[in-house]
Amino acid sequence: MLYPLRDYQKEAVAEAERRNIICVLPTNSGKTVIAAALIEKMLDKENAEGGLARKMLFVVTTRELAKQQARVLLEQIPRLRYLDDEHAARDSPRLGMLIGGDWDLTAGTRPSAFFQRAQVCVVIAAKLEDALVHGYLQMKDVALLVMDEAHHTNGASFYSTIMRYFYEPCEPRPRVLALTASPVGDSVAKAPSECDFESKLKELERLLHAAAWTRVIDREHCPHAEPIVLVHEPSKGSNWETESKESFGYRAILDAKPTLEDATARGLLSLEDATELRDAWDRCLNRAVEVSEPLGAWALDWCARMLEKDLSRGARRLSWYDKATDEEDDQKRSVGGTDAHAHLLSEARARLTQQLSTRAKAPPEAAVGGRLDALLKHLRTRDPRKCIVFVQQRVSCPLLVDAVKALLGETADWNDNIDWICRPGSVGISPSGPGSSTYSESQLERAFSAFRADRIRLLVSTSILEEGIDVPECDAVVDFDVVTSTRQGQQRKGRARAQNASYAVLGSSDTALEKRQQNEHVRLMQEMTVAVIAPCEQRPDRPDPPDLPSPEQARANIEPKSIRTYHPDGRPCALLPIERCKKLLDDVYCITKFAVQPGDSVFELDLTHDGTHFTAKHKKANNFNVESTADGHTCKLHLPGVRMCSADIGNILPITLPWTKGSSVVKKQDAIDHAALEGVNYLLKIGVLDMHLQVSAAAASLLSLAVITCM
Repeated sequence: MLYPLRDYQKEAVAEAERRNIICVLPTNSGKTVIAAALIEKMLDKENAEGGLARKMLFVVTTRELAKQQARVLLEQIPRLRYLDDEHAARDSPRLGMLIGGDWDLTAGTRPSAFFQRAQVCVVIAAKLEDALVHGYLQMKDVALLVMDEAHHTNGASFYSTIMRYFYEPCEPRPRVLALTASPVGDSVAKAPSECDFESKLKELERLLHAAAWTRVIDREHCPHAEPIVLVHEPSKGSNWETESKESFGYRAILDAKPTLEDATARGLLSLEDATELRDAWDRCLNRAVEVSEPLGAWALDWCARMLEKDLSRGARRLSWYDKATDEEDDQKRSVGGTDAHAHLLSEARARLTQQLSTRAKAPPEAAVGGRLDALLKHLRTRDPRKCIVFVQQRVSCPLLVDAVKALLGETADWNDNIDWICRPGSVGISPSGPGSSTYSESQLERAFSAFRADRIRLLVSTSILEEGIDVPECDAVVDFDVVTSTRQGQQRKGRARAQNASYAVLGSSDTALEKRQQNEHVRLMQEMTVAVIAPCEQRPDRPDPPDLPSPEQARANIEPKSIRTYHPDGRPCALLPIERCKKLLDDVYCITKFAVQPGDSVFELDLTHDGTHFTAKHKKANNFNVESTADGHTCKLHLPGVRMCSADIGNILPITLPWTKGSSVVKKQDAIDHAALEGVNYLLKIGVLDMHLQVSAAAASLLSLAVITCM
């Protein structure tokens, strides 16, 4: 190890060598270093004479966290080398990262070769699940499974399916080291209950096949900020509703609303579609009002200009308000997508452009909101070296950055040292010029790298930065919007890593007491974590969590809820959980975007025989038809034919059954999942899918069609 371990880190490593544990330690306590020490020990064991040289997997939740943890592992384990390190000794164990890329289109990027070469793999949970599902990695080839931010193990999360479908049936099972600072989260509005904590902790232990372990850490080893409440003027409430409707930005967006009566009269849209588009425009306007309240009336003007910029890029759907927060990734598709929608939105954009051209952009000095004013005063007084400001809504990021630049630009060097980040894929708020309306991975990486390297002083962020990210020089964290859970409070406060750092929560004069109480609930939850787990440390013979199935029983449990394929020689290949069957169908029946070379125009290729795709273009053309029965629900599934496959049936395309029907179950979603399972089974049976559950010869067909399209 590069740095000597502290006593509690040595204890954690020793305990993890003996059994599966959930290592529960505060933020900033060096949990990654504990994982690195265990990986080094297990590398020695696996690579010794007679060892199996099995894999060490370090599983994370985000790309940025993967890059950070890979750097720590390389620093802490000197003999570990990157896959592409040409100067490494031949016998050096190799580290690789699997954090993105579509291996299902090109054989050369399939991860089977990656896992053959890399013995230590830092991998995003979603990509690890994909590799296990498609049979590019078998859990029996894994010696150690490190699961960072392990509190995400719940429901149908990636961590949950990895454990239930791949870990539990495996024999022998790999060692598990789960890492978290907040094993249990609860509403920040209520005091934590020890009984609830114990119940939720036991469930986490059951899901992870591991026992919770903790230690009390001295503050000198684990600096943390004491929370403060920055009090500002009360929110305007009903007065804001009146003030906002009188603002220029509000009137500009309202007056530019698509003329739907005319659209229906011209036959462009049905009455139902027109109503849906009108409601979407209203939601867009309400979003602008909502994010502008803490900033001031000027922000409505800027929202109108952001909307106009997005529409000027030729938007075919009204997506500006979509996925408002990083937690809304599963929000339903935005309204639009047809030529008629594109035409109406183009007309709306022209009206909006005309109105905005009559008036200069409103400066932030005009009617600054109380919350923004409190933030500015804090930044002037504190004058932090590095500061993260957390916001709830994605569209708030660029608005807040522009406001701080305008109002603090003359102070110190704020103007050129401010940026913002949110989860990639956010639509309508990209800082790029014309032609891009989606916030990208590269934009996130540039902004965060600049923050790490001291080129950025203030970073406005959504929740994407609240877990695990380590910036030791960060000496100020501010919660601009509400904190919803004790876990969120613990994690955000933990980003203040420097000595004497500050963690500030903004609250109005009429909510300041409530904010202080919420901070107290976060503190009580941290204390309860030690109070509940620590007594168990006196029981060295503490058994593994109860009620865990044997590998044989686990295989029997998942058999009716999964699809298993085999290699020609009988070896197991792919394993698809029922929870992921609908996603696989979405991937098979989809509009695939394809470019011959980076930078080329993107072609949309429809993989289906009848010119439709699985997530149907028209909202009424749903492939799933759920029917109620006396026992619950059944679901019929319509499967179109598939074009891009190499089933050996001459020129006849494989035609699927008109409907496939799942068994009767109690819940509606379960009925859809069972129908999707039957659908995937049928596609596998007729040769549309290969043993890796990929569309047969999709890569060659796509490439051939793309070349023809270019000509």
